Amino acid sequence: MPRLPLLVSRLCFGGALVLIVQAIFPNVPWILSVVDAYSTLFIPIDGGTIGFAIFLLILGAALARHKQAGWVIAMIIFSVTLLGDLIVVIALLVSHGHRASRLRRVACCSLDSGSTWPRSAR
Repeated sequence: MPRLPLLVSRLCFGGALVLIVQAIFPNVPWILSVVDAYSTLFIPIDGGTIGFAIFLLILGAALARHKQAGWVIAMIIFSVTLLGDLIVVIALLVSHGHRASRLRRVACCSLDSGSTWPRSAR
């Protein structure tokens, strides 16, 4: 556990570096792929700006020095991000669940009445 703040510190520094490179070279196509890969694998930095890069640098420095406030801020950011992603996944599952149950109901009704699918073709 003592190495975890150092690892998160390095991830913050890496995210800041990627954002700074993206700000310096905005029209290079492969940088968008690097930002997407970094956001998927490590820290969500999609849509980050120079200000967010500086924030990541400060947070990384605080974590490297084992400052408790830096660790608390990092955990709050990651918790909010995880909670937001969880809400999106649950909303998608619920919306697809309602569609699937509605399709099953329609299919069962048409099979029970002996008609073919779709009803308008009759």
